[in-house]
Amino acid sequence: MKDLTTQTTDITQTTLKIALILTVVSLLTACGNSKSTAIATDQSSNRYDINSQKALANCNKAVDANFSFNTAIVADDSGNASTEWIKLKFNFLNSEITKPGNIIKFFKWRVINGQAVLSETPLAASAYDPSTGQTVSSGHTALGAEHVNGAHGFYINLADPNGLFQVLKVVAYNSDGKIIGNLNSLIPAFNANPAEYQFNSDGTARASILTDMHALKSAAVAGWNPAQFTAAFSQYCF
Repeated sequence: MKDLTTQTTDITQTTLKIALILTVVSLLTACGNSKSTAIATDQSSNRYDINSQKALANCNKAVDANFSFNTAIVADDSGNASTEWIKLKFNFLNSEITKPGNIIKFFKWRVINGQAVLSETPLAASAYDPSTGQTVSSGHTALGAEHVNGAHGFYINLADPNGLFQVLKVVAYNSDGKIIGNLNSLIPAFNANPAEYQFNSDGTARASILTDMHALKSAAVAGWNPAQFTAAFSQYCF
């Protein structure tokens, strides 16, 4: 819909190029650099083993001073989670983020050999009506921040059929293309038990840059059963 997107006349080609460069710089700042001490991971690793019977976190939440948002799997008619789509809803955006002319984009990143690798292509997001689940806009790679609120959720196309990317990055830009906020969050589904999340689906150690983002990393979960791990993340579902 027109009021949920940024018109091409609002942002020049130069601004978009600057914004993309700043996105890469921001990721390297927030997610580590070539000196990272994270344990190397196998390039074939993905978010979780689809054949595993381990408890999964089907929903997640991320919050900082600029954003609060929940994410959730998108299930097909058989109840199977899609590797291509997730849902997102914003709970909060501060007033600096929602100023006229600002935009929001979504990116994905993964870890290869201990390093954060950003996909520089912004992800397409389609607004939907939470009461019906029906889309109310086509997919767009930039959202006008002033129009983003709790009235709509968003279907985000991960463009990741093999589930190789583990993290969603939400980035806000001002009207000059400068990054004014960004926040990372693990893409559901993933292992709900933090001890099991320590390992990739191929058995190798998962990089600490990822395990540190697990919501239960420092929680007192000794003795929990699988249902308790699942329930800890189900509270974020929508």
